[in-house]
Amino acid sequence: MPTGEATIFPPRLLPSHATVMHYRELFTHMNFGRTFTNSMIVAVAITLFSLLLNRWRLAFAKLRFGGRDRLFGVLVAALVIPTQVGMLPLFLILKSVHLVTATGA
Repeated sequence: MPTGEATIFPPRLLPSHATVMHYRELFTHMNFGRTFTNSMIVAVAITLFSLLLNRWRLAFAKLRFGGRDRLFGVLVAALVIPTQVGMLPLFLILKSVHLVTATGA
């Protein structure tokens, strides 16, 4: 849509004329290509990591190996710990690398 057409009332379903101006600006000035590439790298890495962890679940279900019961106990114990316990250390790490600003209310 041309600039300003998306905010008119009543809103139009289709633009008055199609334009690629905003997409060109998105990829050139806003560095969208790099952001998209970074997101894809993270998504693929997390997917592969998840597949690896799911294979471990299969190993626990089907295979017998030394230390299986002890390792399973550690994993179950980790599930008992609430998520909030890890929030403070994560916040402090993010603050130390300047990804979060801590301001008083």
